[in-house]
Amino acid sequence: GDFKIKGSVSRRTCDDTPMNQAEICHAVDGCPGLYVDAFRAFRGKTSDDSCCFILTHYHGDHYNGLPRDGAYAGPARIHCTPVTAALLRSVHGVAPAFIVEHSYGESWVHEYEC
Repeated sequence: GDFKIKGSVSRRTCDDTPMNQAEICHAVDGCPGLYVDAFRAFRGKTSDDSCCFILTHYHGDHYNGLPRDGAYAGPARIHCTPVTAALLRSVHGVAPAFIVEHSYGESWVHEYEC
């Protein structure tokens, strides 16, 4: 079936792109500056402090493009669960200043200024 991310897109459109890195698969319609599992597709946005990323869980196809060994320089923040945050710190070496932990089921607001 179809789902809506940045307009109407069929699931097949995203699935046909290697590692689902098409921008249309990771931008959230109506939420400029918010990207989901999209470090490769939106690499340039990591240097924009008004943008943020959601890392849904710690699998290679979701963190693909995220620098390792403490090389992530932000300032865009990465929102994730506490378990994923611990892996970002210990495996990827992401500085705690760039990680925003959210408990399971927690709601939060992303405010973006153009």
